[in-house]
Amino acid sequence: MLDVVASVSTRHTFLALARVDGSPITTGVSVSVFRHTDGMWRQGDGSFGAVRADLAPMHVALGLWYIDLALAAGEYSLLWHDNPTGSVVHEAQAVTVHPEDRLVVADLEPAMSSALAAYDPPTKAEFDAGLAALNDPSPAEIRAEIEASVKLAMKSDIDALGASEITTSSPVSAAGDIELVQGDDYAVADLRSLEWSSTGWPDLTGAAIAFRGRRRNGTLTAEIAGSVVTPTGTALVRVELTAAQTAAMDAGAYTYELEATLATGRTITLARGTLTVLPQIVGA
Repeated sequence: MLDVVASVSTRHTFLALARVDGSPITTGVSVSVFRHTDGMWRQGDGSFGAVRADLAPMHVALGLWYIDLALAAGEYSLLWHDNPTGSVVHEAQAVTVHPEDRLVVADLEPAMSSALAAYDPPTKAEFDAGLAALNDPSPAEIRAEIEASVKLAMKSDIDALGASEITTSSPVSAAGDIELVQGDDYAVADLRSLEWSSTGWPDLTGAAIAFRGRRRNGTLTAEIAGSVVTPTGTALVRVELTAAQTAAMDAGAYTYELEATLATGRTITLARGTLTVLPQIVGA
């Protein structure tokens, strides 16, 4: 269905294809225009027949044709055919033509020109002043806000582990944060293993311990197996790191979690906190 304005020349396009094999028809096409009156397609005087018959459309390429028409207000049907008598009709296209008082493209041009002429864009000084009034935070303020939110979220997670006290051993701080140096060993023989203990954990007999470190973007960069030293009472869990394992960690800030898979198959988180990996300083 086409929707156009009376007396405005409108281009109508159609694709002419042979019914037999679907090949494009590139010659011999005509167009007839019928007006719809009282539920039937008639001429303007009420008689049957085309308002305009055997009009010659223009062929573009590969069976694509177009014709330019200017019609009075009303409803029409455009029929195209490739039979000299017009008896073989291939396609009907409905067209609604509205009265000339409808808005047309030509009417828009003066209004657009007037609106553009009246438009007073802001100067650079006015634009800069408007931006300054937004009082946008600086990158440092944004970074500080994000870090404060992350620390608060991690504290909430740690508090959610329960009211039981968790005791840590160096290099794990009393707050549960860890600081490692790339390329260092953290072995129990050197009194440098990572250790956590608590009286509020379930029975860890037969449990598997996993220590995981994730970058702030969520990427898992370290997963190291730990061990259960004391499974009940004041339970003790230990994680030892080799120089190769710490050297494989990129320097930067992480979050970590200490997870236990119990002998029953259930999984619990024993501890969470921040993990900072410091770069190794290599001499000349």
